Amino acid sequence: MAGADQPPQSEPEQAEALREERAARYFARQLDDPSPLLRTEIDAWLSEDPRNAIAYARMAQAWDKAALLRSAPPVPDHDPRRPETHIDRQGQDQQ
Repeated sequence: MAGADQPPQSEPEQAEALREERAARYFARQLDDPSPLLRTEIDAWLSEDPRNAIAYARMAQAWDKAALLRSAPPVPDHDPRRPETHIDRQGQDQQ
């Protein structure tokens, strides 16, 4: 979907955006409801077009990457080994 500052999407771009959106919805639904009926529905959609399977695989990959980020240790806000540097309104370093 094009925002106010983006040009309108072409038909292929719109179709791809809808495919990605549907893949995301299916992926999220299967996390909440891994029923055989839903799995059959997803499998049917995946087999309709290879691009559907690619979009779904991208969603799964994004989910896996997000899980890795969630399990990573937090990054400290401040490294005590580095002096604090502040930037004034004119973009000048101040220590």
